[in-house]
Amino acid sequence: MTGLPAGLTVVFGTRLLSCVDTLDYFDAGSVTMTSRVIEGCEPVRTDTGFEFKWVSRTVDEGTVMPRLAMPLGPCLGVDGGNHDLELSASVRGSTDPAQPTSREVDFLPRVMMNSNLHFTQHLAARSRFVLLPGQTGPVTITRGVANSVSIDNLNLIGTAAIRMPSLSLVRKSGPLLNRQLARLWLNERGRTCITAGSRTVCQGDVLPATPSGAIVHAGIALRSIVARTSGNDVPANTSRAQFSFKLPALFSVGTFNLVANADDIDIPLCLVNGVPTALDLLPWQSAVHDVAVQ
Repeated sequence: MTGLPAGLTVVFGTRLLSCVDTLDYFDAGSVTMTSRVIEGCEPVRTDTGFEFKWVSRTVDEGTVMPRLAMPLGPCLGVDGGNHDLELSASVRGSTDPAQPTSREVDFLPRVMMNSNLHFTQHLAARSRFVLLPGQTGPVTITRGVANSVSIDNLNLIGTAAIRMPSLSLVRKSGPLLNRQLARLWLNERGRTCITAGSRTVCQGDVLPATPSGAIVHAGIALRSIVARTSGNDVPANTSRAQFSFKLPALFSVGTFNLVANADDIDIPLCLVNGVPTALDLLPWQSAVHDVAVQ
């Protein structure tokens, strides 16, 4: 596995699902992975495309030979059933019993017994815009009417850790380059919020009421932010957030940047070289896309 910081204690494990119909699980062994650092020239995304940079990457590796304390009999379910292996990985945390002790990785697959599997995965936490098939140009937002923008927030450690999705409108040219004009987001309590200038207002604050129930700040009306992890249109390990809002009729026209972001909940302390340490396991990777305001 790659993508994690160096010095962590990462445990790779297996458990047997004996006969899929019975849902009986047996521990089949685990191993503490070893780390090494690899270096190389890789393409790195920038605001204007890609450029090649020399990067260092930590690789956690391990091999486990599943073993059972007792022999398994034949499965008698539909089509004879299967003995399957479930793979797991966890990042060990503080030994303090008052703190969470590990961070589980959710993405690992289930494989059939007697299968040799070489599994490689790069861990990441990142956002991307949900666009129409083939769409490469700017997203269009029309002033004075309802608009909707969706973003996918991917976290290969698990969707339960995704929180605070946000969508920012940023000026991309002129003397106020990269100035954030407005940020629409969900706070830690799941309430919709608007940040504009130095002030933030959230659902439940004393705000001008609208017929739709939207909150209003700096002329921007935010009706809802709906985040969901289920549905045939939502990829695995992903939370899709849909932002429904309206810009005021006097908002500036032109091309801006939309910046999609979210946050990842970490355990309080991870073991780094054996020392409990506060650490951001997967720094969130934002997504940027042009938007034409008309």
